[in-house]
Amino acid sequence: MSKSGRHSAPKNRKLLARKFPAIAVTTSLVLTGAVAFTAQSNSATKPETKSTSTHVALAKQTITKSAGVKASAANATPNKVASKKVKPKKLSPEKAKARAKVIARIKARAAAKAAAHKYVAARMKAQRRAATRSRTIRQLSGQVASIKSQLRAPGISGKKVIALANNYRGVPYILGGTSPRGFDCSGYTQYVFNKLGVNLPRVAEAQFRATTRISRSKAKSGDLVFFHDRKGYVYHVAIYAGGGNTWQSPRPGRSVGPGRVYSGNVTFGRVSSLKAHSALVRQLAAKQAKLARLARTK
Repeated sequence: MSKSGRHSAPKNRKLLARKFPAIAVTTSLVLTGAVAFTAQSNSATKPETKSTSTHVALAKQTITKSAGVKASAANATPNKVASKKVKPKKLSPEKAKARAKVIARIKARAAAKAAAHKYVAARMKAQRRAATRSRTIRQLSGQVASIKSQLRAPGISGKKVIALANNYRGVPYILGGTSPRGFDCSGYTQYVFNKLGVNLPRVAEAQFRATTRISRSKAKSGDLVFFHDRKGYVYHVAIYAGGGNTWQSPRPGRSVGPGRVYSGNVTFGRVSSLKAHSALVRQLAAKQAKLARLARTK
């Protein structure tokens, strides 16, 4: 065999490998077998040559089939399933009319159900409002009756005034003081009576004008004692405790505590019942106005 015969098989194998990479291995095996049979045919007899030709033909047929399979695989595309829109069936006029009636009936039922729910909710809300109104009227009526009963009682209890005044024993005298951090004379009396619901003016002279004059013989615990100078000006005020005794915030350097009526130039004053119940009177007016509004609105 010539040199060109020996190297033709590898050359053909390279060309096939370039063209059909997927069947490179199969082609190599088949060509190798063909070269082997060709080499044996040089030393064998003519009947063996026919056998060699048959093998070469089978190899070529195998190559052709493999190439065809590769080409068909390369050209194959996935099947696309076309999505078809399902058109609704056209109803006959009778069926369309029957269907419209069913839909209208369903809508009417839904509307009736919603209206019933709305009516029930509105009725329950009105009932709750009426119940709340009745309960409020009963409460206010009871409170008005209680306030009226308190207004019929005496204005101020002397024991309550003295007990409250005693709570601030030892508070130091501070000029202009109106709190438990420090009191002057009128700041002390104003604070005590304010705790009992009576609004007294700020200074002693104004408190004197806001009270009712009483004689010394009729004075009792809880009344106020006003001290005058020679011109009649009120310069000091204290809470009368009976028996010539007082509770007061006397002067700078001293503190709240019991004392005596040390001067003969004094006047006794009593807080009127109206002033004693001023807070109750305001409460009564507010509650009666609220009752009148509730009576007008149903």
